[in-house]
Amino acid sequence: MARGATLSQMISDLRDELRRANSSSAGPDDVGSLRRTLNHVYRLLYYSHDWSFLKTRFPAITFNTGQRYYDFPAGLDPDRITDVKLAWSGNFVDIERGIDIADFNAFDPEADERTSPAIKWDVTFTGTKEQIEIWPLPDSTAQSLRFTGVYACSELIDNDDRCRLESELVVLFAAAELLKAQKSEDADAKLAQAQSLLSLIKLRSTSAGGKSYRVGLGSGEPEKLNPRTTVRIGG
Repeated sequence: MARGATLSQMISDLRDELRRANSSSAGPDDVGSLRRTLNHVYRLLYYSHDWSFLKTRFPAITFNTGQRYYDFPAGLDPDRITDVKLAWSGNFVDIERGIDIADFNAFDPEADERTSPAIKWDVTFTGTKEQIEIWPLPDSTAQSLRFTGVYACSELIDNDDRCRLESELVVLFAAAELLKAQKSEDADAKLAQAQSLLSLIKLRSTSAGGKSYRVGLGSGEPEKLNPRTTVRIGG
């Protein structure tokens, strides 16, 4: 089992599982359909399970004075954020998600009203993409946001694109799906192999100390007391 296999290798492995001719010149017309099947199986497996090896703390986003919107850290899946902390005054503190119009009665970003520390963050579509919105506007650069979450699994398009999950798992489930569509007698056996492998991978992850999490709801761990006092500074 290996993570990081290329798309071309997975297509080759899938042909082997389907007992199709496998060479550089064999079956060029089936590449599109095999790639499509591998990709939707890849996405389904990615979103259906908690993969502890994909969870990480991403580089901090440093605020700029008066800046309202920021890009997500490279590689982070915005739909699989597990924890967010604000670094301010030498400590990591909680920050609430969700900004509404009532908040602007206290500090209006349109009026360039600033303060520290930030109180809330949210995801906002800014015209071309989704970005992180910070409220209130920061009055200094002495703040940063630290995301913990799951690496995004981008679509496999080019031959050299690499799979972040166990490639054999993706290939076996894809083979089972295609064999079932072909009404092959091998379909059930292939699906059983895929399910067994999935169980072993999840067991290995748990035994290695992997923790489960609730997508979008934080880690589920008890809140820790903050030994420092947070003082708000008006700008």
